Amino acid sequence: MSNLEDLYREIILDHYRNPRNRG
Repeated sequence: MSNLEDLYREIILDHYRNPRNRG
């Protein structure tokens, strides 16, 4: 299962790189 981890990593990285909602 590397697809799920890849997706999660991408989402997390994207969110960390461009934090829109910081609540």
